[in-house]
Amino acid sequence: MISWAPGFKWITSCPVDLTYFPYDTQTCHVQFINWVYQHPVIQFEKGKDEVDLNLYQTSSEWELLETKMDDSPIIFEATDITNNVTVNATLPLVQFSVTLKRMPSYFVNTVIVPCVIVTIMTAMVFFLPSESGEKVSFGTTLLLSYTVLILMVSDITPRTGTAQPLLGEYHSTKPVKYYYTVIMVSDIMPRTGTSQPLLYELQFISTYILCLLSPLCQVLKV
Repeated sequence: MISWAPGFKWITSCPVDLTYFPYDTQTCHVQFINWVYQHPVIQFEKGKDEVDLNLYQTSSEWELLETKMDDSPIIFEATDITNNVTVNATLPLVQFSVTLKRMPSYFVNTVIVPCVIVTIMTAMVFFLPSESGEKVSFGTTLLLSYTVLILMVSDITPRTGTAQPLLGEYHSTKPVKYYYTVIMVSDIMPRTGTSQPLLYELQFISTYILCLLSPLCQVLKV
């Protein structure tokens, strides 16, 4: 008996769902099908239920959760050119499934935490007294800070995927809320000339923070 196990290197890709980035879990399937001979002329048999990980190297970004192997044949509809009829061809198939979970610590420290801090600082605009004349300048400074932050986030966030990340939707609506904050404090100051009552401001700020963080909370709760 002669056993021959040649080595090959394939570069594969799979669609990813980035809805809950950076708390996403991806499952990739790699299939090998023999398109020449049908089953059972050629059969693919798996040696075990899991992928051999002897040569696997750990990643600093992804955590390997699970691997599976399946050798069930696939039924493929083909057209017989001679008789012009559709026939079912049973083809040998082996499928490798790999489930990966993204490690979110880096993205939490560089994306989510700064966003939460800037959001809270935006709400602090309403604590500044109108007499100080710093409401508009402070809001404008936060808007510029967010502009720098969004440039950094755009370089970190993946650009491909089957769905828009909730984090991306949060960032797409955030500039509008910043502009609204600057316009609102600009409108309040000339009309009132004094600070709003503390109870009113606390109620407004609570609602404002919940409104700003609502898309982000959908990511954090995953």
